Amino acid sequence: MTSLIDLRNGHQITLHEEEPFILGRGNPDHLEILNPHVSRKQVRISLLEDGRCFIERLAPNPSLLNGKQLPLRKEIQIFNGDIINLIPTWGSK
Repeated sequence: MTSLIDLRNGHQITLHEEEPFILGRGNPDHLEILNPHVSRKQVRISLLEDGRCFIERLAPNPSLLNGKQLPLRKEIQIFNGDIINLIPTWGSK
């Protein structure tokens, strides 16, 4: 089972093959994000049939993967233990 864990509260979200998961303010049923600096559809996470998982930044607002800014509209493979930040902290690049 592949899942995301919200580090704020430990809530686990199960990912399903070929059903992309959108992280952003527009998905309150799975993960409540109220920050106005987060887009309704900030990033998409996709789990493929072969078990590989990818993230794609959909909005111009910056998002980080392991402290590095994700490129806009480019799928990047993610792995167990990777950390996704929808709101960059000061000092991040």
